[in-house]
Amino acid sequence: MSGKSMPRACTLCALLLLSVIRAEAAPERDAYVGVSAGAVAITPDGFNELDTAKDNEARVSAGLFAGLRLGTLPIASGLPVYAELGYQDIGRHTVSYKVNKATSDLTARGHSAYAAAKVHLWNPGRFSLYAKLGASKNSVSASTPPGQTAIPISGSSTGLLWGLGAQYDFDSRVSLRVEFTDFGTSSPKSSAGGVTAGVAFRF
Repeated sequence: MSGKSMPRACTLCALLLLSVIRAEAAPERDAYVGVSAGAVAITPDGFNELDTAKDNEARVSAGLFAGLRLGTLPIASGLPVYAELGYQDIGRHTVSYKVNKATSDLTARGHSAYAAAKVHLWNPGRFSLYAKLGASKNSVSASTPPGQTAIPISGSSTGLLWGLGAQYDFDSRVSLRVEFTDFGTSSPKSSAGGVTAGVAFRF
């Protein structure tokens, strides 16, 4: 999917989702803010001559997020739907690649800002499973040491973001969640994704 068609597709998906959301009386606490930490990796794409030489050396990735309950999807007993905005730092990490039998140590870092719909698919009591779908605006900067073959992945791009997560509500105010997120295309020649854990505070 081209860079121009990606925002249009995300907008269409958002409009379709909003068209089936059932409005409801606002609960006592229908908004939240939170912080997250984990590991997010940047992976070069479209380089046929690259072979991975060793595993990612991912560093801690920190983030912020905020959400607002919109209503419910009219499925089963009603699936809670939230609009979520977030920022995730893609921590500095180094990956070694073989380029024509020589090793290049690619050091990359970046960040992502996103908007997504978060739907709770299963919610028995305090524990719930959810999915996220939206768009992310990503940026990557990367370098290789002098004398090694450069792997040019620096740049910015808009990607299709999706995620799957599990959430546990300690009480009506505090919840813990663990999530896998694919940020999609992080630059014209790379993609990003990883696992984070977060704490949310409802109000």
